Amino acid sequence: MAVAATSSLALGAVSSLGAVNARLSSRVENVGGEKAHLGSKFEALSLKCGAVRRSNGSFQVVAQAQAAAAAAEVAEERTNTANPVSRLKSIYLEKVVPAMKEEFKYTNSMEVPYLKKIVVNCGVGEAAQNAKSLESTIRDLSLITGQRPVTTRAKKAIAGFKLREGVPVGVYLTLRGEVMYSFLDRLMNLALPRTRDFQGVNAYSFDGKGNYTLGLPEQSVFPEIRFENIDKERGMDVCIMTTAKNDAEGQKLLSLLGMPFKDSVGGRSASSVKKKAKNMYKTGKRR
Repeated sequence: MAVAATSSLALGAVSSLGAVNARLSSRVENVGGEKAHLGSKFEALSLKCGAVRRSNGSFQVVAQAQAAAAAAEVAEERTNTANPVSRLKSIYLEKVVPAMKEEFKYTNSMEVPYLKKIVVNCGVGEAAQNAKSLESTIRDLSLITGQRPVTTRAKKAIAGFKLREGVPVGVYLTLRGEVMYSFLDRLMNLALPRTRDFQGVNAYSFDGKGNYTLGLPEQSVFPEIRFENIDKERGMDVCIMTTAKNDAEGQKLLSLLGMPFKDSVGGRSASSVKKKAKNMYKTGKRR
């Protein structure tokens, strides 16, 4: 009886172990299936991540190219804004140079005369004794030219002129480059036509080397000057320096740029010819 009970217990334990082993085997199979499923999911996710990475990489390349192009445009715009080409200089390059080459038979464009500099000079007069009047002169000239002038002072005392050493006697400035072209453009097209009884500038104010000098009776002809800010009318001298070899080249250069010279008759201005003929008629000195 004891042996039979022991054998029945052993058979029961073996059967329970077999059931446990079967359950473990099914669990192992389930884990393997889940592992395979997770592996396929991981592989699909890896492929998707790679595609996203590649698309992001191409997008980044495109974005970098667009940023570089935008930066180049901004740099070009800043360069053009910092160094703008004035209207008068464009006229010189496009119209004056070909016309001068055709008329004077220049073989090289570098032979064509050009504007070298413009010197503006203004005497202060009684403003030398008044600091406020001197500052007003400097302010007006700065507004007209866009550049602050330099004050010139007496080098020695002259009793006849009641002048002491070191007293301001005038202000001047030198214009070059784009500022020079801008000032000359405003002078020829805005200031000179606003001069009272203007009939043109004198064509005989050249110095023999292609440089031209003209005088303005008052500073109010420039639109930058307000009438309520003028304490006294002050004139100024404008000397236009060119690289012309003679007066004919200098006059042609300024004429093509737009300088309003008086009408010439036989090499002389019409007004001077009429004035001389009238004086000769009055004195009876006819030729």
